[in-house]
Amino acid sequence: RSVLSMEEKPSKIVPEAEKPASSSCVPLPHWVRMTLYGLLFAAGLLRFADLGAKSLWVDEARGLPRNAVSIEEINERCRQSHTAPLREYYLHAVWTLPRSMMEAASRLPSALAGMLAVPLMFFIGRRMFGWEAGFFAALFVLAHPWLLLHSQDNRMHILSFFFSATIL
Repeated sequence: RSVLSMEEKPSKIVPEAEKPASSSCVPLPHWVRMTLYGLLFAAGLLRFADLGAKSLWVDEARGLPRNAVSIEEINERCRQSHTAPLREYYLHAVWTLPRSMMEAASRLPSALAGMLAVPLMFFIGRRMFGWEAGFFAALFVLAHPWLLLHSQDNRMHILSFFFSATIL
């Protein structure tokens, strides 16, 4: 027998119920939940304030007729132009078909994605670097001017940001 095998102690087998939970499964403390609700509320106020006040830009207005058609027409147009349909086209098609093409209604999916990106970035930051990093990431997304601007536009920028962040 070697020296290492004589000094080794048998390891204790820990049942699944006694194993510590990972950081993503730990329930959030009450103060963290309340802070997240406050950040989400502030994000909603910033993103939905004057959502329909600006008139549509040319590229936003050009995208509305393309988005206000049926899902089958979107697929057919994408097949003819040899491009894959974007998730944004599907979201806007589903959203604008039952409603009129008002500025605020067409911009609502982007505003929702921008608002939901705040807690999403908190959870990404918390999982990667800890609580403090999660809060700073959420505050950054909450107040970043570029993200605020594009959360109030009918463009795919903020939707691309949100879907890319969900991959992390």
